[in-house]
Amino acid sequence: MPRANLKIVVGSRVSATMRYLRLAAFASATLPVDINAPGIRFEGNVTGMYKDGPIDYCNVTFDVLPDVSITLQVTCLRYRDTAPCRRRQVQQQQQQPIVTDESPDLLDDAIQTISPMERDNESNDETVDFNWAQSQHWEQCNISIDQRLARPDTSYQYINPSLLALSGAGETPAQFFLHFLPCDQIQSVVIPAINYHARQLNASWIDLDWPEYLTWIMLLVIMTVVNCHDKRMYWRKSNSPFHINVDFTDFMEMSRFNDISKIHMFVVPNGELSILATVKRLTEPWYHSGRVIIADSWFGSPEMARKLMEVGLHSIMQVSKRFYWRKVPGEHLFVSAFRDLKVKALVSTCSRTTNGNIRRFVDPVRKELVEVARPRVFDEYETSKVGKEKYIQNRRDNLINFHDVMRTYCRELRCLSFCLGVTEANAFSAFKFFSVGGNDVGHSEFRWRLAEALKYHVKDLQENAGYAQIRTRSHDPWANGHSLVSMGTNSQGARVT
Repeated sequence: MPRANLKIVVGSRVSATMRYLRLAAFASATLPVDINAPGIRFEGNVTGMYKDGPIDYCNVTFDVLPDVSITLQVTCLRYRDTAPCRRRQVQQQQQQPIVTDESPDLLDDAIQTISPMERDNESNDETVDFNWAQSQHWEQCNISIDQRLARPDTSYQYINPSLLALSGAGETPAQFFLHFLPCDQIQSVVIPAINYHARQLNASWIDLDWPEYLTWIMLLVIMTVVNCHDKRMYWRKSNSPFHINVDFTDFMEMSRFNDISKIHMFVVPNGELSILATVKRLTEPWYHSGRVIIADSWFGSPEMARKLMEVGLHSIMQVSKRFYWRKVPGEHLFVSAFRDLKVKALVSTCSRTTNGNIRRFVDPVRKELVEVARPRVFDEYETSKVGKEKYIQNRRDNLINFHDVMRTYCRELRCLSFCLGVTEANAFSAFKFFSVGGNDVGHSEFRWRLAEALKYHVKDLQENAGYAQIRTRSHDPWANGHSLVSMGTNSQGARVT
C-alpha cells in the first residue's frame, strides 16, 4: 500500500486506478469509457475527508460519475493538483480610453448624469434574480396560453415556452426525469392494474411495487445507452471488451423482466370502449375553445369527431377504413378517402373541401405519370401530424429510443415507450436549461447519468421502506389542468378513474 500524500485536502484534484475502484460503484456503473483498458486512471475532486481510527478516508466525485460520491482511503489516491474554483465569470466593462481634446464634445453635453436620488427612485421591477443555485426544492406551477388571444401572425412556434419557478440547479437527472413522469398515476392506477391482471393469470404472482417498477425503467434506459440485439447479453457479465460491464442480474432476473414486459397494462379492461373517454379527458381543459384536434387512426372515428364537436372542438382524424360508411351525418362531418401509396381515409369537422397540393405518381397499369389534386384537408393533416412528433424527433439526436429496445407490437408497450420518450426528452431539455453546467452535457452523457441516478434512487427507496410519495403536479390540481376523479369500481373490483 503506498503512502498517503500530505497535499491531498478538500478540493484537491486526485486520480485512482481500477484496482481500488473495483469494489466501488464503478463495478456496475454504466460509463462512456472502457474500464478494462490497461493503465486507465479516473480523475476527480475531493469533496470531503474524515478519519476512522488510524485510517484517513476521502469522499471523491469522479468526472465520469459526477452524480455519485465514492469513499476511498487516502493511500489509494494519487495527487494531481488543486481543483480550480468554478466561479461565474463576470464580464468586465471595458474602459473607454480618455481622449484629450480641447474641442467641445457634443455627445458628452447631450448625456445628462443621473443624480443619486433619481437612481434610488428607479424601479427594479424588470430585474428578477431567480438564484437557481440557492433553491433546493421543486415549486409547483403551470403555464397556459389562450390561442384565441394571440394574433394571427404570432402562432405557437413564435412563443418561447418556459418552466416557471422550476429551480433544479442541484438536482440529479433522476429528479428531472421523475418530475415529468406521472408517478402518482403509475403508483395508484398502473401498478395495481398490473398486479390484478397478473394474479388472474398466475396465482403465484409476486406483486410489483414502485421501486421494482423504477428498476424496470432503469434497465430500459441502460438498454438505450448500450444496445444489444440479443437481450440475454444484458444478463451476462465478463471481462471481454466485446461485452458490457453491467450485469442485470444484480437488479432483476431476466424472467422477471420479461414477465413485467408481457403483463404490463395501464388499466384493467372492463368491457367498455375507453378511447372516447380518454380523448375527452385529455381535451377537457380546452372545451368550447374552437381548437382543432389532430389524431391518427388509433383515435379517429366518426363517433369521436361527433363527440368532440358536441363540446366545441373541431377535429381532423385519420380512420382505419378504406370505404365510406353507409350512414354518415352530412351536416357536420366531411369524409374523404385518398390513395397515396396506400388508402387513407379522413373524417373532419373543419377545414376546406377545395383542392390542395398536386400529387404525382406513375400509374402501374398504363405506365404513365398521373397528377391528382387531393383535398386540402389532407395537406393540413399531414403537416400537423409531422408537427406533433417534431419535438421528440429533434430531441432524439439520432440515438436509440425506447421503441427500438422494446421491439414489440403490443399496444400498451408502444404507448409506454412513447410516454417514456416524452419524459426523457423533457427531462433532458430542463436539465440543460436549469442545471448548473447542464448546457455542456450531451444527450448520450445525460442518458447514462440518468441510469446511474435512477439506480441510486431505487437503492434509497429500498433501504427506506416507508418512503414518502413523490410530489408531482397532479397532486395540486389547477383551474385549467387535468385531474383524475374516482368513478367507483368496475365489475372486477378495480378502481376506475
